[in-house]
Amino acid sequence: VLECITDDISLHQLLWSRIDDRPIRTGGVRKEGQGSLVFLQVQEEDAAVYNCSVVNDVHRNPVTQMIELSVLKAPCVEVTMSLRNNIGNLSKPIRNGESVVRITCSTEGLPSPEISWYRNGVSIPVSARHKFHTIASEKNSTKQQLVITDIRIG
Repeated sequence: VLECITDDISLHQLLWSRIDDRPIRTGGVRKEGQGSLVFLQVQEEDAAVYNCSVVNDVHRNPVTQMIELSVLKAPCVEVTMSLRNNIGNLSKPIRNGESVVRITCSTEGLPSPEISWYRNGVSIPVSARHKFHTIASEKNSTKQQLVITDIRIG
């Protein structure tokens, strides 16, 4: 619920708009009471700065108030892994120091989730064996890869 309160609504006209000039969606959003804008189910595209303008017959210049609606989305995480030895053939046994593991973590959420890497509950530092690469980073998603070289078995 976004509220825009005025002294006497009968003497005023109350208008809602988005400052990005996109229309306020009609399905699932309604005006209620003295000027509240009610979102029945908030969606990602509802995130915006909204303008409440109050106009009356005496003063033609509207009085405005801006309200920002931030939409949160729970993180979604997908992890994939690939293993490759130096000769490219995984049918042969893996020997210490001869393989590379790539673990890719893709996240999506609002705000964009941050990716941290741990092994047995301990943060993995960048080293000659452990490298981190950000593959993609957008408004609400991040894709990062952990590359582990010189694999040690046992």
